[in-house]
Amino acid sequence: GGTARMHASPEYGVTDAWNRLYDAANVVVCDASCFTTGCEKNPTLTAMALASRAAERLMYDLKAG
Repeated sequence: GGTARMHASPEYGVTDAWNRLYDAANVVVCDASCFTTGCEKNPTLTAMALASRAAERLMYDLKAG
């Protein structure tokens, strides 16, 4: 298994702050695989919040053209 770690730098992560893959900007990771570390508690609400945030950014980008 593996992850699509979120990080501000492509040197240390696979996705940016908006869950977009650095190597494929049209691909968005909307699940717990973008977490930087394993979770101690159930990650469902955090994953949902990150997915919602990514969706809002996608809508913004689509409207901007």
